[in-house]
Amino acid sequence: MNPYEAPQVTATTELPQAEAVPEALPLIPERPERWGPVFVFNLPAVIVLGVYVNQPPSFMAMIAACTVLFLVSLSFARRSDLVARRLIAGGKIVALSQFIPVLHVCLGKLAFDFLFHVDPRGMFGWPLRGSFVFTLLVGGVLILMAYTMGISLTKPRPISPPGS
Repeated sequence: MNPYEAPQVTATTELPQAEAVPEALPLIPERPERWGPVFVFNLPAVIVLGVYVNQPPSFMAMIAACTVLFLVSLSFARRSDLVARRLIAGGKIVALSQFIPVLHVCLGKLAFDFLFHVDPRGMFGWPLRGSFVFTLLVGGVLILMAYTMGISLTKPRPISPPGS
């Protein structure tokens, strides 16, 4: 008998039966639509500081940039339950930080210095374009910070059978 040879299987040989695997507990997914109110709660400091810094026409560019940021972040939240949970958890912390807006002011100053370094003429030569890019930059960094905070506040929920 050769130990490297495959065993002979005939019609009468019974194959071992697999054990029944219990189903995993259903997860309650984080609804990405809950990101909308969290995003809106993050707007007061942005709007107040933006109105203080911008001219009235540039305010419309800010609103357009906020709309773009919301739609892009919502599309990411809809792709993954984990991303949605992290955005929502971290977004709540960033929203609470508005009461003492040191984070927002520092990010605004850094973004302004960065954009001035990239374009010394001043905000891409046009107030609306500069305001749009500035808002995208600051808002994008705030969303990334919210996501990063959300990583530390949430953990992935493993799908495992009960009793494991």
